Amino acid sequence: GLQHENGWMIDLKLTHEDLASMVGVSRQMVNGVLNKLKNKGCITLGKRKIVVIDLELLRSSGEMAV
Repeated sequence: GLQHENGWMIDLKLTHEDLASMVGVSRQMVNGVLNKLKNKGCITLGKRKIVVIDLELLRSSGEMAV
């Protein structure tokens, strides 16, 4: 990602449908997970962009899902 004023920006150029297809889940699942991460304060979402604002919280959220 690129350093951003609030964290690290991941400029995807991918739709949620593209992400879902890449990982083998539904678009609804991708939307749900991204919204949960947003609500936890890990990320912010923009048009085809994700900004990671709390990397440690994002990492711990990923560990809890495993």
